[in-house]
Amino acid sequence: MCDQGWQLDGGEADAGVEFGVAVAHREEQGQDKLQEEKVSLEREVQSLRRRASTVRDGYIEELNKVEREADVLRRRVTQLTNKGSQKNSMTVELQKKVKQADKLRRAMLNTIQACLLFLYSFHVDMA
Repeated sequence: MCDQGWQLDGGEADAGVEFGVAVAHREEQGQDKLQEEKVSLEREVQSLRRRASTVRDGYIEELNKVEREADVLRRRVTQLTNKGSQKNSMTVELQKKVKQADKLRRAMLNTIQACLLFLYSFHVDMA
């Protein structure tokens, strides 16, 4: 047997064939298992993608809502700033009018005092 190389008798050949069939069957089972895992992982990836898309859509919707609120607040600040500017302008204008009225009041007081002095001096001279 050693001189002739690798030769198998009938029983050894059958055992070898059975072993080969067992190995092939085991490989086939392993491939089936790998295929099942692949399909399972693909489903999980699809599920994660759908969930990520839903989450992303939710974030985008929330971001749009926040942007709209920020825009409303910006407009409100602009309106309040404009009203504040208008009120400041009105205040400055009213302060000018108060100063003018005060000057006029002093001028009228001076005129009244001058008239009273004139009348008093006229009355004293007549007496």
